[in-house]
Amino acid sequence: MPRPVRRLTALALTATALLGLAACAPDEEAPTAPPTTDATSAAVFASDEEALAAAVEAYEAYLAVSASISASGEGFDRLAAVTSREYGETRTQELETFADAGLRLSGSYRLDTTSLISRSRLGASELVLIYACQDVSLTRIVNADGVDVTPVGRDERAPMTVELQLTADGGVVAGSELWSGENFC
Repeated sequence: MPRPVRRLTALALTATALLGLAACAPDEEAPTAPPTTDATSAAVFASDEEALAAAVEAYEAYLAVSASISASGEGFDRLAAVTSREYGETRTQELETFADAGLRLSGSYRLDTTSLISRSRLGASELVLIYACQDVSLTRIVNADGVDVTPVGRDERAPMTVELQLTADGGVVAGSELWSGENFC
């Protein structure tokens, strides 16, 4: 038998065997479609205002934990409750470097003038990006000798973009950057 005919015969026999096995398989329910994660699926928050309020609440919780760690140089593990894993690792390294240099923060951060940039569905959560003005006027940086080493002439309000992952039960900071454009604060 010529080689192409053998291949066709083998393919035909294989297909017949597979069809026979499929006919013997037990009946199963048709699989359901996986949940959608696109912009058309139900949002976690009913409005942009609700999403912004949840973002501000999550960012303020993060600022409180960050200031507390910066003041004591301890408790870095507390970042896990207010940050994504990746961002928490980055912030831990930054705060450890700050503490290792003998620096401490005195005072606390405040957040004002927030606005929503965008929000998108991410599985069971929403990814929310906001503009925020972080007021640092009530903070001072103190060295190991207790001397105020706060930079002279620093901006008292820092323009930031902040990325948050939010659910109906709360949220975490997934990133933040000092705004490099025109100061909106």
